[in-house]
Parts: sequence; C-alpha cells; structure tokens
Amino acid sequence: KKSQIMLDTIVSIGDTLKEIRETKGFHLQEVADKTSINYTSLSRIETGKRLPTKPQVQSLAEFYSYSENDLIRQLISDKIIYEVQNEDLGLEGFHLAEQKLKYGLNLFNDYK
Repeated sequence: KKSQIMLDTIVSIGDTLKEIRETKGFHLQEVADKTSINYTSLSRIETGKRLPTKPQVQSLAEFYSYSENDLIRQLISDKIIYEVQNEDLGLEGFHLAEQKLKYGLNLFNDYK
C-alpha cells in the first residue's frame, strides 16, 4: 500500500504542468499565447513526448504563479530518469552521481 501511494504521488513534469493548467482553467492555446511557448511544444511537454527547457519552465511557473523551484526540481529529476532509465547500471550510476554531488565533485567545471 505504501509503495502504491508513492507511485501515485510521483509524476512527470508534464503531468504536473497539465494538472496545474487544468486546475487553473486554462486552455492550451491560451497558455501558448500568454507564454510565447509554441502550442505543439506545450502539448508534447504535457503528454511526456518531450521535456521543457529551463526557460520554458521558468515562464510557465511565472504564468501559473507556481513555485519555480518545485518545477525545476521535477525537470532535473525527469532529465536524470531520461538518461538512466534504459541503462543496465542506471540506478547504480545514479547513486554514484549522487555521492559525487554530495562531496562536491564538479567534473564539468571547465565546460560551463
């Protein structure tokens, strides 16, 4: 039962954005017009066919008056899942990355 509750509360950023939009009573075209995000892109984001960019998430958070930090956290977690979900050692790689972050290892400092 506990794991089912967890599964019910873990949703993608697309699911979250769709729920926010519907709760606030906006049509997809209306959001597209107000945020300057292409209608097709918004539809693909909400249906999980693509991930939003960080600027798109920021724009949507502002438009919906929703926590930008919460949406950015979801975006990051979805990106991680996208990268590791089909890897045999994906979960182990994720845990190793978590440890590296915890101990401040920044492998890509020169690439920023």
